[in-house]
Amino acid sequence: MNTSPSLVKSNKNFLLFWSGQTVSMFGSQVTIVGLPLTAVYLLKANSFEMGLFQACATIPFFYLV
Repeated sequence: MNTSPSLVKSNKNFLLFWSGQTVSMFGSQVTIVGLPLTAVYLLKANSFEMGLFQACATIPFFYLV
């Protein structure tokens, strides 16, 4: 019986890539949730200021269009 080694064990570059992507995605999700919550709780931002905050967060995407 010939069993091939798993992809993770046989390819160190794949493991590094997969780990880096996992950390990156986790950090992005923390920023998406944590940054607005920080603005609300610590800076006592009201709804208008939160709208400005979200508008400023989307401005870079308009540059690409």
